[in-house]
Amino acid sequence: MPDQTLPKIERLRGKVVSRLFDEGAFGKTRLVIVRALPNGLPCARVAAIVAKAAGNAVIRNRIKRRLRAAFRLNKSGFPAGFDLVLLARRGVDSADFGDLCREMIDAASRAINVK
Repeated sequence: MPDQTLPKIERLRGKVVSRLFDEGAFGKTRLVIVRALPNGLPCARVAAIVAKAAGNAVIRNRIKRRLRAAFRLNKSGFPAGFDLVLLARRGVDSADFGDLCREMIDAASRAINVK
């Protein structure tokens, strides 16, 4: 059974996220936009971002939990050694979880293959 936790080393915060927006390559699908940048670590690190236009705090936090859960449950589908920022697009809150997982992996592979 794969590891289904999201330890601290796999979470992004602060200035690293800002750097990803400035320098990172991006890939997008119908539900998510992924920004990616190599990090030189043996694991992928992730941050989830949802715009205020998505709804109130309860809805935004639910969307972020879904994005992190999709990453956590499909770690093997994401390439190691990259920092990833997951930006939610319209419709992610009502999308099927399986579709969300597939589109996140697809967007991440597009962002990484751009480099």
